[in-house]
Amino acid sequence: MLKFLHIQNFRSLRDVTLENLARINVIVGANECGKTSVLEAAYIHLCWGRPEPPTQVISCREAWHGQRVAVERGESLWDWLFLNKDLLSVVRIESDAGSSELRLTPSGREVWLLGENAVGERKGRPIEPRSDPRVLDVQHVEAQKKFECAFRSVLVTENGQQQVSFTQLKGSASFERRAVFVPCGIPPTGATTSARVSGHIAQRRERDLVEPLKMLDASIRGVVVLDHAGSPTVYLDTGLARLVPCSVCGSGVSRLLDVISAFDSCRSGGLLVDEVESNVYLRSMPDVWRALGRLSREHDCQVFAATHSYEAVQALAEAFDEEEEGAYAVYRLDKDAKGDARVRFLDQEALSAAMAFHHEVR
Repeated sequence: MLKFLHIQNFRSLRDVTLENLARINVIVGANECGKTSVLEAAYIHLCWGRPEPPTQVISCREAWHGQRVAVERGESLWDWLFLNKDLLSVVRIESDAGSSELRLTPSGREVWLLGENAVGERKGRPIEPRSDPRVLDVQHVEAQKKFECAFRSVLVTENGQQQVSFTQLKGSASFERRAVFVPCGIPPTGATTSARVSGHIAQRRERDLVEPLKMLDASIRGVVVLDHAGSPTVYLDTGLARLVPCSVCGSGVSRLLDVISAFDSCRSGGLLVDEVESNVYLRSMPDVWRALGRLSREHDCQVFAATHSYEAVQALAEAFDEEEEGAYAVYRLDKDAKGDARVRFLDQEALSAAMAFHHEVR
């Protein structure tokens, strides 16, 4: 498990450090303070051996907002991963396990910034050199420098469609840290969740999924994956004459299934959940936190979850009230006068005291 996480120049985060990380780490704060950005940075850092994560976090936000990220002339798919869209800066994400760097680099074509907005081939006198915005390089270095890998992502247009191609520049694909990012606002129980559920069924471990789901719907007895119109679909046994598609059982059940089924895919890694309380009845949140705690121990998995719900944080304190110190940690993000994110750390004792005096902790 990571002990600390240091993030520089990523999205809206200029320089942020999360220290004393626990098994369950909860990020709180107001809207637009950088909670999701912390999860995205941790996801990229935890996914050593995989080139896709920087592009995946862009795709998740596209799906969340229901529209594609606009890529205009002179812009790239990854511009907004860099603080203030400074494409000459370097994103650095460090932990006790190692470091990750993201940078936009040239791909053999000289690109220049002409004036304030125009970008094109070198013409006349260049004002400022600029990296080719279509190429993203990602490098990971293990703390003891026993392992290093690097990937290049290139945005190309074929037949009018933009696609990303990946190339491994350095290292071996045999080393891979495992992490799963569960975003908010994207319909769950799709092909990925169906595959995860199928894995549980193949190992006769349906109970690992059913028991947590019963916290939200006591009628659930079993879970299966069946073909529907050519696509694998999750169905639930609720005691009725027919199986019920999970998608019609309520968004809370679908959301929780999406989260708990992901643990197998991030064993000895990390699970990152945005707006963990989304679609869940708040009185059920203590049980949800306990389930996440149990599964994280069983899978040796570190959990990072974001929320802006006071009730969800209150439920966290209630769920682990009798746990030993270090079971969880809370990090509150605030913006200073310059608009930069700052972190305040709350351990179990500090959070319990804040809750007892009804202090604002979100």
